[in-house]
Amino acid sequence: MEKRIYKEKKFSSPIAGVISDTHIKVNNILQVVDIFQQFINLLIEFDLKLAIHCGDFFENRNAQTFENLIAIKLIINLFAENNITLFAIPGNHDKQNLEGEDSYVDIYDLHDEERFVIYKEAGYFDFTKTKLRLFFIPYFTEANTSDSNSVELNFSVPTTTFHRSAEIAWSVNF
Repeated sequence: MEKRIYKEKKFSSPIAGVISDTHIKVNNILQVVDIFQQFINLLIEFDLKLAIHCGDFFENRNAQTFENLIAIKLIINLFAENNITLFAIPGNHDKQNLEGEDSYVDIYDLHDEERFVIYKEAGYFDFTKTKLRLFFIPYFTEANTSDSNSVELNFSVPTTTFHRSAEIAWSVNF
């Protein structure tokens, strides 16, 4: 029996697909590519042109294998071939080290500027039709916070404090 996604008419149509923690490694490449293909198929089914990866494309911070790097390139190409823009927010597993801002995802930065966009700094997406503001924070270290439990971020909205356990938060403005 096929499990269907819950649909109810009182909700507005989906505006983006969100995925995270895909953790590619040498022994799960085919599985991860299949997961992304299923995700893309859902995006197509719902006529969505925007996807957000909330971090951890890779399993670990060790040097990535050639196979892992090529697999991620293939995955990015799948989004582009289907005219879906993929926003990437690097996670702690994507970082070369926890103190720097560089990540393994950075090598794809110029891959397709219209279809693959990397966000290295905290920010937000505004979905004006649905009045949804989706905040995000790429991985940050305790050294970059005002104390060990939170980080203060200044957007063009009132100051917001996010706790370290949250990689993504949302608010609805009615």
